[in-house]
Amino acid sequence: MQLHQSALTPSGLWRELAGDLAPASASIVLVFGLRAAFTPAALDTLRTRFPAARLVFVSTAGHFADTFIEDADLVCTAFSFASATTRCVSGTLAPDTDLPSLCRQLTRQLESPDLRHVLVFSDGSLVNGTVLSEAFNSALPAGVTLSGGLAGDGTDFVRTLVGLDTAPTPGGVVAIGLYGASLRIGF
Repeated sequence: MQLHQSALTPSGLWRELAGDLAPASASIVLVFGLRAAFTPAALDTLRTRFPAARLVFVSTAGHFADTFIEDADLVCTAFSFASATTRCVSGTLAPDTDLPSLCRQLTRQLESPDLRHVLVFSDGSLVNGTVLSEAFNSALPAGVTLSGGLAGDGTDFVRTLVGLDTAPTPGGVVAIGLYGASLRIGF
């Protein structure tokens, strides 16, 4: 696995933080930032920098940039795997949506004999994290592990956002399947 971490400042400049992966070679980029930082201009800049990658957007209440806690920048952690593969799926939790049903639907979309791990990010203001993790764990095959987190909203906690490849929205749930016999997950 190769990675690259960088931060997009509010003024549109890039700060390089860690890693040796060329941004254009990334297959997945996890983008964390305050809700207000996900502007149309920022999203265009991200798509230009990571043209081949799936972009996962998660609003936060502060996030890590290398070894520092960051508030203003969008922190981007880009990945590429040499022998593992990935698949990203998403859904939206609307007021009439049953969370366990949505989790089962996303799990079905990720099904494959070589699925090893699911990384899930979800709206933090509309979703009960215990229900989310129980629903995914009950639907995943034995031996497939789960990790992830709930989106935040700075100190406001009015609205949290999650998105896949498009502007993040309230109610978003993104699941990333990691596949491959040689893949080892630790957390």
